[in-house]
Amino acid sequence: MTDISAEILAVLRTQETALLAMLETVRQAIEKIQPGGQPRQLQFPQATNEEGRFMNLVLAGLGMQFTTAEIFEQAKKLRPGFKRDSVKRALTRLQMAGVIKKIEDGRGRHPARFERRFFH
Repeated sequence: MTDISAEILAVLRTQETALLAMLETVRQAIEKIQPGGQPRQLQFPQATNEEGRFMNLVLAGLGMQFTTAEIFEQAKKLRPGFKRDSVKRALTRLQMAGVIKKIEDGRGRHPARFERRFFH
């Protein structure tokens, strides 16, 4: 039963990555038609498009809930030179954009926990 769950999860993550790529294509089309026309809640304030795309890829590799440590580990897998202090800046941008929400503060050796937010 665990093998089936793992397979389903792998398929869902692949589909999620494809959907994020498609969303990025739509964002680029909107940008061509109307510069600055991205939906407000999905923008990454003071981030470049490249940083925003990179964080989309990082989030695509995580579940619905994740810790700061998991974000850093995923970012390091995708970009080995990624620095730990970049996580703080990225988390601030993601929270300001409403993409993620902090659900538990970090304490001692327990990192903060976040949850993805979806918009309809």
